[in-house]
Amino acid sequence: MKKLNTPIGFIMVIVLSLSLAFCAAAYQTGRAAFLPGDTTCDGKVTTADARLTLRHAVSLEKLTGDALKAADADENGTIDTADARNILRYSVGIDLDLKGTPAYVPPETTKAPEEYRIAMLGDSQVATAANYNIRSSQFDYFGRVSLNVYTIFNKKAPGSDRYIIDEVKDRDYDAIIIHLGVNEISYSNSTWGEQYGKVIDALKERAPDAEIYCSAILPITESASKKNEFGCNNKSIIEKNEIIRSVAAQKGVHFIDAGTILRNDQGVLPSNAAPSDGVHLGKNYAETWINWTFTQITG
Repeated sequence: MKKLNTPIGFIMVIVLSLSLAFCAAAYQTGRAAFLPGDTTCDGKVTTADARLTLRHAVSLEKLTGDALKAADADENGTIDTADARNILRYSVGIDLDLKGTPAYVPPETTKAPEEYRIAMLGDSQVATAANYNIRSSQFDYFGRVSLNVYTIFNKKAPGSDRYIIDEVKDRDYDAIIIHLGVNEISYSNSTWGEQYGKVIDALKERAPDAEIYCSAILPITESASKKNEFGCNNKSIIEKNEIIRSVAAQKGVHFIDAGTILRNDQGVLPSNAAPSDGVHLGKNYAETWINWTFTQITG
């Protein structure tokens, strides 16, 4: 550590030392898990945490214990200036999380919510919402059982003569929602993420004025997760959702996760939410999902 000669510098050293000691003590005594990004261990993520992470990254400080864990914002095992940047952007509200998901800023519009036109493209969950006729005055559903990020280019929705990827052309949608992934849980993450990016690019080309939203794969019930059919379980869903989140950030589009309102206290979909198979939402929960999604788009 560089020597600080001023009284203020001396005080800062004491404060930082006490913060690190507190973190170390919490770690050693088995207290509650650390808060990612909270390198000062004060229970919140602020610009002070970004500063401390940066000082560690450039060898002006040495973090230990929970403070060291908290500083690894991108969870890649290395603490560098990128982590400090992520913590700073999150602390001031530029990003939604420490992994760089941009905070959603609604586009300027004079439209009332009921005037929005929204296209939702995806798998059987989308087809189910269409069958329930949820918000049909705002939503056009283009869903197909077993649709995935590859077949969206060569499969058609029931009753349509267009490939699903082409349904958004020349229709002046305000927003387009992609809801894909549950059928590809067992697919290679790297190639699947690349293909998901191609879906986004194709939609941008076909509807350049629309806002694009990548919808997270919905959670499933505990029993369905334990069944693990085709490798589909809640742990794998979370992993795929992290890829969707990352691709959305790279492509500059939005990521929305209805799981935040659908999961119960155990972190899974309640058993009564998908009574048929533990995966596909019943009408009440499907309405909750679509209504929540609608408010994310219209504010």
